[in-house]
Amino acid sequence: QNFSPFPVNTIGIVEIPSGNTDISPDVISIPTIPAFPPGGTSIPISIVIDGGAGPISDFCFDIVLRQVILDSIDITCCYATHCIELPPCDSLSDFRCPDPALVNNIPCTLEFFPVCGCDDVTYSNVCQASNAGVTIWTPGVCDMLILQDPRLNLQAALTEGGAVQLDWTLFAEQGFDFFALEKLYDGGVSKVIATRRFDGGQVKYDYLDTEATAGVNSYRVAASNSRGVPIYSNVAEIFVQEITGDDIALRTYPVPASQQLFVASSKSGICDISIVSPEGIVFPAKQFNLNGAPVTLDLSALPAGAYSVRLRYTDGVVVQQRFVKVE
Repeated sequence: QNFSPFPVNTIGIVEIPSGNTDISPDVISIPTIPAFPPGGTSIPISIVIDGGAGPISDFCFDIVLRQVILDSIDITCCYATHCIELPPCDSLSDFRCPDPALVNNIPCTLEFFPVCGCDDVTYSNVCQASNAGVTIWTPGVCDMLILQDPRLNLQAALTEGGAVQLDWTLFAEQGFDFFALEKLYDGGVSKVIATRRFDGGQVKYDYLDTEATAGVNSYRVAASNSRGVPIYSNVAEIFVQEITGDDIALRTYPVPASQQLFVASSKSGICDISIVSPEGIVFPAKQFNLNGAPVTLDLSALPAGAYSVRLRYTDGVVVQQRFVKVE
């Protein structure tokens, strides 16, 4: 429990003596948004102790409450020494993960703070992992390469007021508990901005993000099934730009581009998008109905070099931007 005067999002484990290396991990990030407040209780955490540290009647370590802000400010508050007995390893029963004897059906909240269990399965939260009989886990997903499940599809569109309309469909009549809509940021960081309970008779769900920021906003939906194991949608991106007067914001990425180029414009409507070489050669145009979401151009047939992408709208407006194509 947090008896410090500030929210805590990190717990440090300091061995006694401090030079020992028998416990891993040394630092545990608590995946809560916001961090658990003064008087609050963290989610359960797990550590692994090297069997070579025992047997010993008093194996002690300090538990340190910390608040880390943007990886640069580290506020350390309180130390609590905790001691346990480490019996001989051969006196312990074989470790099982998951342990069938610990499987339970305790009701869990609709929280999406993924953990990776010792069975290499990602669970939607610690409660779900515990229900599955998992006793050791680490914060985060097991595999950073998250694959889309074809049953779950997410679409994003820009409204006239600058908000982002998000609509997703799940083609499954049963077997799920809830959805978590995530907003994705650079560096693999994500934040849950909404949860929705699964309704077996409902296929389509929606949410309006009224706090979209200028630039590319990326979203993903996770659907937690009845075993607490999430599946993921595609990543939907939408380009939002604060426009001054009649200016049109055009964005292309990645920089440089290779096989594909994503194009997003702040002006909605039907337009022809073409690629122009430095010599003025115009490659065949394709027509798109832009609504803020990026469209994809195939660059695989183009040689490396500098080009321009040109958008010509049906009302006569033309905008273009340079980009570089590499092999």
